[in-house]
Amino acid sequence: MIMDIIKWLEPSINSSVDDVTALCDKEREEVDKEFRELCNLVVCRYPDVAGDMIELSDLYFDRRGIVSKSYRSGFFDGLTISNINTPKRTD
Repeated sequence: MIMDIIKWLEPSINSSVDDVTALCDKEREEVDKEFRELCNLVVCRYPDVAGDMIELSDLYFDRRGIVSKSYRSGFFDGLTISNINTPKRTD
């Protein structure tokens, strides 16, 4: 039953993850710009590390993956806590 509820909630969870990711992207615009500039500077000075810098950039900008894991973890922690605090039926 809980899996059916989670499946039913999945579109809402994804929408929230998208909203939080967009907020993070907006909040980090200046830092992201600076990061890109530094990556470009490193690649200009050391062209042989270009592949590594692309990989580093991909990891740095994978906010949606991080937000998704964090949001889901908090969501399921909340479900667990509410389940612990909910009195069990005795009938």
